[in-house]
Amino acid sequence: MSLPLKMIGNGCVHLEVGSENFSLDLLFFQLEKEDFPDLLIDDPHNRLQIKEIAAIIAFQERHHRCTVFVKAIATEHNFTSEVVVVPTVVEAVDYLSFEQMQRDLGL
Repeated sequence: MSLPLKMIGNGCVHLEVGSENFSLDLLFFQLEKEDFPDLLIDDPHNRLQIKEIAAIIAFQERHHRCTVFVKAIATEHNFTSEVVVVPTVVEAVDYLSFEQMQRDLGL
């Protein structure tokens, strides 16, 4: 069993959270197999819980990688400033590209 991770270039993967059984352990296993890419999570139906979002961010930060969440309405959750939420996939890709450039420059 695997989650539908799609490579979107430059070491980034895209996951659209759908009706499949989402598992943090499975996500972390797949990210490890892909050498810890930056992660774009599209959650159009707000299926992820706050504790899952926090766990994903912590995992990615331990591996010095970014996570961006695509949610049309970010106000449904009380996100902290550590959570990057954008309204579209295009904006998420742009954000990850910018973060990668900064990381490559050592900023």
